[in-house]
Amino acid sequence: MMKKSFKNIAIESLPAVAEYLKQMVDSNTNIFLFQGNLGAGKTSLIKSFGDQLAVLDSIHSPTYALVNTYEDRRGNKIHHFDLYRLESEEELDGMGFEEYLTSGEICLIEWPEIAHHILEDYTYALIQIAGEGDQRDIEIRI
Repeated sequence: MMKKSFKNIAIESLPAVAEYLKQMVDSNTNIFLFQGNLGAGKTSLIKSFGDQLAVLDSIHSPTYALVNTYEDRRGNKIHHFDLYRLESEEELDGMGFEEYLTSGEICLIEWPEIAHHILEDYTYALIQIAGEGDQRDIEIRI
């Protein structure tokens, strides 16, 4: 297992973390799980990651839609999930969750815990964000 840590990261330093994640995409990682408490900065990091991926639209949390799909300037699709409001793993079936995972397209998943039985069959990068105030510790494992 590979592990990389970023300590005491301020919001303005998120592009450095996002660049590291972009390098993982370049190395064929396409599923990214984002864990952290409410307000930890998951969506902020995903927005910065979207900038690194040259996503054409502004990234917003898909809290109610569950998934937003974006394109980069080359037409590649990026799927951003927010599974916070799901109550059961069965709800994932109804949205075609596994089809997204097997598509080979980039999947950015906030609150992935409810999908752990499905995700254990896939290779992914786990991004854990901890901290409060202006500083965050970010750990990436694959």
